[in-house]
Amino acid sequence: MDNPKPKVSVIVISKNEESVIAQCITSILSQTYSNFELIVVDSSTDRTLDVVRRITQCQIYSTIILKVPAYGAGYARNIGIDAASGEIVTFVDADETIPNNYLEEALKIFAKKEEVLFTYVRRDLISPKTLFGKLLYAYNHLFTLIDVEFDIPRFYRKFFFDVVGRYDDKMKALEDLELIMRARTMLKEKFANVCANTPVGHNHNWEDKSNLQGHFKICVWFGQGLLFLYCRYPKAFVRRVTAILYLSLVPFLILISFLWSTFVVSLIPFACIFPYCLFKAYKKKIERKWIPLMPFLMVYKALGHAVGMGQSFLDIIIHRRESYQ
Repeated sequence: MDNPKPKVSVIVISKNEESVIAQCITSILSQTYSNFELIVVDSSTDRTLDVVRRITQCQIYSTIILKVPAYGAGYARNIGIDAASGEIVTFVDADETIPNNYLEEALKIFAKKEEVLFTYVRRDLISPKTLFGKLLYAYNHLFTLIDVEFDIPRFYRKFFFDVVGRYDDKMKALEDLELIMRARTMLKEKFANVCANTPVGHNHNWEDKSNLQGHFKICVWFGQGLLFLYCRYPKAFVRRVTAILYLSLVPFLILISFLWSTFVVSLIPFACIFPYCLFKAYKKKIERKWIPLMPFLMVYKALGHAVGMGQSFLDIIIHRRESYQ
């Protein structure tokens, strides 16, 4: 007799995503794998929940809709885990869509290897239509030192959270990356045995955030989480020297060259970037017309990271002062 299919809890956290939430929920409800429940944890002030209710009201799948305060992504994810009744838990962000065989293919990995606690999923970026969106798309393919397909784990055995713990709901950003870095620290040599890669990928749609103001907010959000990761896991970041240079050192060197040197000298860091971008352009088959703009976009993103890290630093100081009062 065949083993019954394990139940999957698909958790979607959302905040003011009414422009993209419909395609996300629709893609989840179109799965070939039938034994799943949908859990939506929402902290919106717009019509996001109205859209979700309209799409799910006539569906046969179990749907749980939870309205929570806007305390951050970590808090919302933990609420979703508490509500989950499935053996397997997966997170789909509100601005993402998944292919209809997404759950089915991922569950095959868990069925083959009982020791696997979580799986990585490939991230496919949807090419945006706006000019700035196309520039960001090229940047992610040309300049990132970490391959664009890399992403944080998306499928977990629920038991994983009993072993490693829940998301840190005090972090404003990158709480998902902190979780997996914590798992790597706790599990040590066992880490490689409990993770696997899922053959399917999810589509990330950033069209609604592909503008100067919207993406700068994302960079600030990213910077808020970076400072905590640097402080909590310094050894992990020391081992990844290139990642540190990419995320911190090189952008600020470019900024300094603009502020305290002549225009000609400021071109030196740019000239150092071009060969790498040109190599990636040929490798990834991305239009080379975007290469001259990469250093400027790097400065723009670095400014956002710096603002976010500064905000986190001030939060740490304020909280410490409050703790002494």
